[in-house]
Amino acid sequence: MSSSRVVGAGWHDTYLRWDISTPEAVVGRLEGLPAQGPALSAPGRRLYAERDRFGRWTHLLGSRHVLLSWTVHTATHGLIRRLELQAHLGDEGEDDLCPPSKFDARWLGVQQRMAMVGVLPVTEPR
Repeated sequence: MSSSRVVGAGWHDTYLRWDISTPEAVVGRLEGLPAQGPALSAPGRRLYAERDRFGRWTHLLGSRHVLLSWTVHTATHGLIRRLELQAHLGDEGEDDLCPPSKFDARWLGVQQRMAMVGVLPVTEPR
């Protein structure tokens, strides 16, 4: 049996999800942004990104954060909408974990970027 040791601790990707089923201003702002996929009123997933002139994806919140929404229509609950963020808060490079001591400041930075773009929901993420 080989020996192993811990060389780092932190987060690689952090997933946050908001319920945006109830009417709020962020839903209208999301509809006006460049995205791939159906409108928020139709079932399906919507990725907030577009292709640049070289065919590479340009994500709304930067290359390290993926923002998407998805909509489901059910007979019992009606229209259910969620906004989901996959945030990569670590540094560039091979050792790309976000240290626990830097998590709060980096998460605050992503929230500020979302607020500047107008896509930060009023509710807390889950």
